[in-house]
Amino acid sequence: MQTIIKLIGTNHLGERSYYRKIRQILHECTLVLHENLPLETRDDLQEDLIEYRASMSKSPLTEAFLSAISAYFMATNLYFSNTMTRESAAFQNEISHRSWLRITSIAWEDSERHLIEKCSQLSRDRKTEVLNYVKQALEVIEKRLYTREEYAHAFVFFWADESMRSIFDGILTNNACMQILNIHLEKQTRGCIGIKFGAAHISKLRNSLEAKGFVHRKSIKLCCVAYS
Repeated sequence: MQTIIKLIGTNHLGERSYYRKIRQILHECTLVLHENLPLETRDDLQEDLIEYRASMSKSPLTEAFLSAISAYFMATNLYFSNTMTRESAAFQNEISHRSWLRITSIAWEDSERHLIEKCSQLSRDRKTEVLNYVKQALEVIEKRLYTREEYAHAFVFFWADESMRSIFDGILTNNACMQILNIHLEKQTRGCIGIKFGAAHISKLRNSLEAKGFVHRKSIKLCCVAYS
């Protein structure tokens, strides 16, 4: 039996049943490499949201665009906190376990600088479109009128664009993940290893695994949010 890799791309907000299924998938893994998930309180999110919203209005376009992305996901995390679950809370018990290894080798300053550099590939019109989209969404959220359907459609708006996905593919963290995986593969030639990262990372991580000789065998679709 060779080592099996279970690669899971997750959303940072979802139904409880969604995270329960992910836990079930990863249950047999002897090691899980996962993206850093800060355990922010509601007060932390509200404080950061105020800061990012201010940056959306005062910063140059690229910085305002990045602040808008952060502000949107913080605002929706707060807005849906009573009806959905944050990923950091859903896996709070698991990430404290010795078999779950957090990938935290990237300095925030390097990550931020890297994002700003990659934003140069995105057109001014697209940055402005995203900025305006988030401003309108935040207004609807403030009126308590934002729906799950709008939340789901926002993912299409953001991530159907290949150039957007390439900016947030997390290549620096992905590389760190692969380096740590290599160390463990040298020790562990059998069994199951899980890799649980944000969905934007998964395409590049899969390419890296295939470059190592791993062959894709099976896919499972998971629904993070349901609406009618």
